[in-house]
Amino acid sequence: MRRWVAIVVGVGLIVGSAAAVGPAATAGTGVPALKGQPVLAMSDQTTCAIRESYRVYCWGSNGSFELGRSVGGAPTSVAPAGSSLVDAIAIYGSTVNAGTGGSFCVIKSDRNIACWGDGDWRRLGNNSPTSVSSPTVISGISNVMSMGMGDSHSCAVKQDGTVWCAGGYGGSNIISPSGSGTYAKIPGASNAVAVTVGTNHACYLKLDRSVWCWGSNGDGQLGDGTTTARFVPVKVKGLSDVVAVSSGGYYTCAVRSGGTVACWGSNTSYQLGRVPSPGFSSSTPVVVSDLKSVTSLATTGTTACAISGSAVKCWGGGANYILGDAQTNFAPAPVTSAVGLKKPTQLAMGFGTTCEIADGGRVWCWGYNLQGEAGNGLTTPVRYGTGPADDFGFALSPRAIPVLNSAPGRPTGSSKATKKVTISWKAPSTSNGTSKPKDYVIQYRLKGTSTWKTFKDSVSTKTSVTVTGLTKGKQYQFRVQPKNWAGKGKVSAASAYIKVK
Repeated sequence: MRRWVAIVVGVGLIVGSAAAVGPAATAGTGVPALKGQPVLAMSDQTTCAIRESYRVYCWGSNGSFELGRSVGGAPTSVAPAGSSLVDAIAIYGSTVNAGTGGSFCVIKSDRNIACWGDGDWRRLGNNSPTSVSSPTVISGISNVMSMGMGDSHSCAVKQDGTVWCAGGYGGSNIISPSGSGTYAKIPGASNAVAVTVGTNHACYLKLDRSVWCWGSNGDGQLGDGTTTARFVPVKVKGLSDVVAVSSGGYYTCAVRSGGTVACWGSNTSYQLGRVPSPGFSSSTPVVVSDLKSVTSLATTGTTACAISGSAVKCWGGGANYILGDAQTNFAPAPVTSAVGLKKPTQLAMGFGTTCEIADGGRVWCWGYNLQGEAGNGLTTPVRYGTGPADDFGFALSPRAIPVLNSAPGRPTGSSKATKKVTISWKAPSTSNGTSKPKDYVIQYRLKGTSTWKTFKDSVSTKTSVTVTGLTKGKQYQFRVQPKNWAGKGKVSAASAYIKVK
């Protein structure tokens, strides 16, 4: 059995309806970040994961081509047939309700997305309600850094922090206001780092660690203290330190920087992790009891699970052994799942089934398994967990997608005026999808010293500047650091020493 080396580039964020939220961390200049996008996802009664070859392997139901091929289901893992998809770095699954047909999308290494499966509501973003039998690149959306998929919509966050959504055509169109079958920009959403989609609402995580939601709000799932539907995102009350979000059917949960979890919205099956009895929804966040050091979060229709320390803990609806504790009762507060693997790192949830990545990358599932979505070659419920029956074994280590700028070119320059030096540099490449710099930080230091000082110039996107106030006859080095919407990027190499006139 092979293991694979982690590839981490830049800063990456992940969320998804009925999908994993990976290990929480902080990177760059305080960007709420995770160690990488999800490489394991579930949709309805199908499971998919990305292998070290960057190919996607799936198992379970194929009623809407969720396996990425045109023939029947597979209770053990298979690669999507007839596909040239060999560069998937993140995967997301849709649909939290059984029997409505599932679908998947991946982010490719070129930051485009490819999707397959059920196309109902035109949620794949290709302007068609027809199911797609193999991974197909979706036009009109590019430079994607994270996604979220729900019952009728798909949403994407671009590397410039904007949010785009597709779906709901001809019916529930409140998430994408135009009910567009292609990706449309969400008004008022900016500086986003991740997005998650429920049944009829969506939320995004903002750079400042706040959460903003829009859509239907009958159960308080927008978290703004009301039950009023919103076409434009509104701020969730009381949250300013969030590192990840995940939406179920009519509720959303957030991981906070201290490792606790708060949820809001419907509580029909205790999915808010709170007592009293189910049915007491909340239009503002409430803390889930008995959780700490949370590093991964997943939600589905009425059940949620989190990795808390070294344990998997689940709460809410317990049907079909989805909680992993061999019971089928409701869990008003988190229960510890006896799932059999150590060191869990990522979770994903579908209809009645939960899967995790643990033990150094091994895929392990438990729950309903009616369509073989646990991957053990059977179609009977699994109480404590099982792995794919073939040699699949391990999933790719999560990979991040850059949002901060790379280093500019090394500055060059000369002194043509007393106590001044004019330097210039080459702008950093944006070929990887990152946004152009909005400003540059100019730093300098006197020869013989190690301290870099910052030149307080005006905000500018120009790639040259005249540094003033220097000492005549002295030699200085210079370097520049780009800033875009997400923060400060990599610092350039230092210039040669330049003598001041």
